[in-house]
Amino acid sequence: MISSIRRKIKTKGTQVIIWIALFSLVGVSSIPNLLKRFFGETDWIIDVDGTKVSREEFANKVEEQKKYLEYFKQQFGPMALNLFTSAGLSINPKDLAIQALTGEILFNKLGKQINLQFDPDFIKQELYKKLPPQLLEGATDLQSLSYMLGYPNAQALQQSVENGLRQTFLIDLAAGSIYVPEFELKNSYNSTHARKKFSVLVFPFDKYLKEVKKTILSKDELKKFFDEQNQKEKKYLIPEKRSGIKWEFSPASYGIKVNEKEIESYYNKNKRSEFLENPVRVQVRRILLKFKDAKDKAEVMKNAQKLYSELVNDKTKFADFAKKYSQDKESASKGGLMEAFAKGQKNPIFEKAAFNLKNDNDISPVFESDEGIEIIQRISKKPLTFKKLDEVKSKIRETLEKEKFNKLFSIDMKRFINESKESKDFNEFAKKKGAKENNINLMKNDNSLLAQKLFGIKSENGLSSYFENGKGYAVRLNKIEKSYIPTLDSVLKNVEEDLYRYKATLRLREQLKKAKNLKKSFEDLKKEFDIELKTTPLINKNSNEAEKLLKDGIPVNLMFGLNKVGSILDAYENQSGFLIKLEQVEEFNKAKFDEKKEALRQEVFRKRKQELEASLIASLKKNVKIKNNEKILQQFKNIR
Repeated sequence: MISSIRRKIKTKGTQVIIWIALFSLVGVSSIPNLLKRFFGETDWIIDVDGTKVSREEFANKVEEQKKYLEYFKQQFGPMALNLFTSAGLSINPKDLAIQALTGEILFNKLGKQINLQFDPDFIKQELYKKLPPQLLEGATDLQSLSYMLGYPNAQALQQSVENGLRQTFLIDLAAGSIYVPEFELKNSYNSTHARKKFSVLVFPFDKYLKEVKKTILSKDELKKFFDEQNQKEKKYLIPEKRSGIKWEFSPASYGIKVNEKEIESYYNKNKRSEFLENPVRVQVRRILLKFKDAKDKAEVMKNAQKLYSELVNDKTKFADFAKKYSQDKESASKGGLMEAFAKGQKNPIFEKAAFNLKNDNDISPVFESDEGIEIIQRISKKPLTFKKLDEVKSKIRETLEKEKFNKLFSIDMKRFINESKESKDFNEFAKKKGAKENNINLMKNDNSLLAQKLFGIKSENGLSSYFENGKGYAVRLNKIEKSYIPTLDSVLKNVEEDLYRYKATLRLREQLKKAKNLKKSFEDLKKEFDIELKTTPLINKNSNEAEKLLKDGIPVNLMFGLNKVGSILDAYENQSGFLIKLEQVEEFNKAKFDEKKEALRQEVFRKRKQELEASLIASLKKNVKIKNNEKILQQFKNIR
């Protein structure tokens, strides 16, 4: 996604900030239009009542979900994703991307149906809050920002931001109905913080695999299993393979040249967005007067107005007054002097007062900030500074060469692809342009850009192209080996192992269910089923003992969901089975509960909000037609 932003904004750090900001504001229904400006018309992946999601947007959302899952594992441990699977939820990034995109479109449609609109000034304000301050210098109107961010006009940018605000508002509006009772907070506390003692019976998968392997599988059994698996999920399907030729083109081989005038012009047009060294910074002195309540506030405001009247008459007193009266201890000791700051580094109200001062030594009227009642004096204002042209010339040259190359290469490839020229014509063209030629031998669709392009060609001798890492690539398809179901004999060993494992799973689950229904002590069950019994001391979810259990594959998160002494949980995780009994819960500690109560409330509220959002999406789905492009989705089938 980042690489698709127009050349108006080049630095990687700025790109990351801007795209994070935009995705937090921009509604998904407008994103495909933005992407089309970068990529052109593309194949759609999802169609929700006519609103289509492009392949590029879907791929980007998949990557976003992969990063989220990785973050979740890092935060809560490698076994944490079992919480999703045990609840019947998918942890496949492809499935999560479909759910997320569909939900975003549905919320946007709902907002439009109820005519939910926002004041243009509010939209502008929300956008400015998200963007880095250096981007706003010299671009204080939406038209300038829309040009910088790659939108055709201010209306398109405003619509994008409005879509995102609409979705956030609807979710927050629905969340207003959420009530978190006290008993739910106590249950959450017991699950997360209270120490508990458990008995755990472990039904190891390997034990049952050894048992079932004592029986020889018949040919009929294998054939039946083989056919069922192929019918259900094409388990043994040999995927389609393709071979072809790949040509690599570069700006240098294309003979691209950039002159000094072009470099200077690019620098002047983009110096604010790309080559800003230091933004405008202002340094002030402050006098901060804090207040406790509304009554106290009136008295503090009165005193502040008196100080202001004196300071207007004699500005040289400001430093002494700050030392004497200001309640900001850090700056008061220095006569109220603060470090110089740029826009976006302080509270917006404070910033506005500081940057509105026209001259050094000017004093602001009394105003209220988030810290109290304030008076400030401007000490100095440092102007914008930019990197020198000589420092960035090589970078600009590289950018312009790449830009020219992309344009020319795109035109050439479009001509060869659309005009269906003979292979020899393209071969001569590639040779003339100094392209590097490589054979692609029977590669499978691994979801790489090269594979997507090769597998996107409809027939042998077809041509396609793409850009990657500053270079252009052309791909010709030479041969297709169609997918097929192999004979049973050719994959017999794999089928045998899979069937044994399937039987072992059934046996394990059968024994787990039987053990739970016997109502015997865990000691008796240990002997009867010849399995391992683990007992724990009093532990909580974040203890070292719990971490060890998690490494052993025991479903710790599910285990701590037990709150009633004597309650039993059966679970099947990581191919092993577990029967878990809660033996003891430490006495409820009200002081600790009260200490963590607000954090618990926020966490429970967050979970309830997610459930409410999912419920609302399910309701909205009933009234629309949703189609998935299964043919293209198959190209993403190997994503994990």
